[in-house]
Amino acid sequence: MAVQRVVLLRHAEKPADPKDPHLSPAGQARAKMLATMIPERFPNPGVLFATHNSNDSDRPEETLQPTADALRMYLHHHFQDAQYPALAAKLTDPAYDVTLAIVCWHHGELPELTVKLGVPQAVVNATKPILQPVPANGKGKWDPQAFDYFWILDFGAAGVTLTATQQQ
Repeated sequence: MAVQRVVLLRHAEKPADPKDPHLSPAGQARAKMLATMIPERFPNPGVLFATHNSNDSDRPEETLQPTADALRMYLHHHFQDAQYPALAAKLTDPAYDVTLAIVCWHHGELPELTVKLGVPQAVVNATKPILQPVPANGKGKWDPQAFDYFWILDFGAAGVTLTATQQQ
């Protein structure tokens, strides 16, 4: 069995102080809300991933840990931010025995993680309103102010499809 669905989300809101690696109070509230919303909208995830904590940010883990606690699941957080190609390789390995994965990452790498998971770059670039205007290099850029979206990747016989939806 291989992964059938991957739900990607950016970490929750960050504080005004750029040196603070934690969630803001609004981010903490979002993380708590996601602990209820994710199991309702995406029942029975097989695995939860968040970027490994760093000196700059603990936010992805802090965003998804309440969901992990609510589901009584382990939150995998061993991939560094730049190791998203290794995460994509794991998730797209036909032998990986998980049908639904929830992944919380930093906004700078989410478009490229999506491409590594098999979504064509042109589709990623056309996904609005999450992406800012596409820079000259042609690569999508996640809006740094967008904290409230899911990118849902469904894998099937025809390939992978991408759906963007707000977390409401």
